[in-house]
Amino acid sequence: EAEYIVAQLKEKKINAKWLGYAIEKAVDKANYIVPPNGIIGNFIWRSIIGFGGGVDLGDPGLIDEVFVDDSKYWDDYYQPIICAVALANLKK
Repeated sequence: EAEYIVAQLKEKKINAKWLGYAIEKAVDKANYIVPPNGIIGNFIWRSIIGFGGGVDLGDPGLIDEVFVDDSKYWDDYYQPIICAVALANLKK
């Protein structure tokens, strides 16, 4: 599945790499982490954002239309808006 996702992203001119299951490698080398499913995604989010002090940009979607799920936000929507604008500019 990871190879398929990477191939799909590369077709859309997105520099994607499979870095394995070690989140600590991805945190140092990647701007986005694509989890294999929602459960793992929530674990990653809680580890990096909830406990690790990372910045949550929202959950971007890139396949057909650009969207950013900001349902985890309570105070500030600035970061998800910036993320959506940046992704929309990539699609141009």
